[in-house]
Amino acid sequence: TDDRERTNLLRALSADQTWLVQLRVTADSDIDALTAYWGRGGRAQVVRPILESLSKVPGGASLSVGALLPPFVQTRLATYPAPTLDPVERQHDCHWTSMNFFSAVPDDRFSRNPDVLVEELKTRYYPVFGNFQLGDVVMFMVGERLFHSAVYIADDILFTKNGPIPSNPWMFVRVADMMGYYPQPGAIRVVYYRRKDLGS
Repeated sequence: TDDRERTNLLRALSADQTWLVQLRVTADSDIDALTAYWGRGGRAQVVRPILESLSKVPGGASLSVGALLPPFVQTRLATYPAPTLDPVERQHDCHWTSMNFFSAVPDDRFSRNPDVLVEELKTRYYPVFGNFQLGDVVMFMVGERLFHSAVYIADDILFTKNGPIPSNPWMFVRVADMMGYYPQPGAIRVVYYRRKDLGS
């Protein structure tokens, strides 16, 4: 009946459910292990001082894991893409997001050609079957058809973007919930890949 009510209705209809994920650090926390995990991709020197500071807070302290992630993620998490007429930027979807997780300068090849994604997986990645690590790329498939990708954060939490449209934000989601976004006619396979230069 008025602008406020219309705004509330639009907000409710367009909302996406996400997770607010925090890491708690105390004086007893293994800072070396935490640094090794959250500092993957050559970022240990950035992450360690943050973790050490948290460990010195009496009683411990919590921090959003977004603050420990690469700049590509920090600038996008829980945000929507800016409207654009650029045909390449309008294709920034889950695959572009997944393959640029550690990128200082995003590579737009992944927003234009799915063959580039397949070739990248073949040459720079290898499949992993357990002990998943920050930055592992998670592929959702039916048979050999890839329909979505995301990035493993920790404890079943993924970072992703659902499609290129501006009304879909970059967000955290659980693996099981992710499968519910894309109902498929066949059984869904979830396959994890790790960049070769990030080690085991």
